[in-house]
Amino acid sequence: FRRVLFRSHRGATHTLLGLLTFTALIPPLYLAAATGTTHLLEQLHPALHGPAVDVRALLLEHTAATLVLLGLSTLAGVASHLALDWMTPSGIALLAPLSNRRLRAPVTIRTGSLGELPITALMLLLWALVVLHALER
Repeated sequence: FRRVLFRSHRGATHTLLGLLTFTALIPPLYLAAATGTTHLLEQLHPALHGPAVDVRALLLEHTAATLVLLGLSTLAGVASHLALDWMTPSGIALLAPLSNRRLRAPVTIRTGSLGELPITALMLLLWALVVLHALER
């Protein structure tokens, strides 16, 4: 149990519990850091006062929407990372601490191999589509 959770790269953070923990904790921490950073910038340089206040006010005005967006983004990012690590020969102990059994895809790809290139290309394409969609708004 300890070896799976705390002594390997694909340990505690590569479980369903880790996915839920990241999804719950990262959005409010990010929001707090963003609002704190705008306050710090405002204090460091007077010229940043207006833009910093505007960004902070926008974040706080839309706190619920910001947290939902950050939560969904975190969930998508961590889940895709888990899915990609699931496709490696090492797999992931997704159900730890309930089970130490490592799960892996039926067909695996070694990290750093040529088989990784199509997956990387697909991920970059998806990222580009999301960015282009966001820019259209």
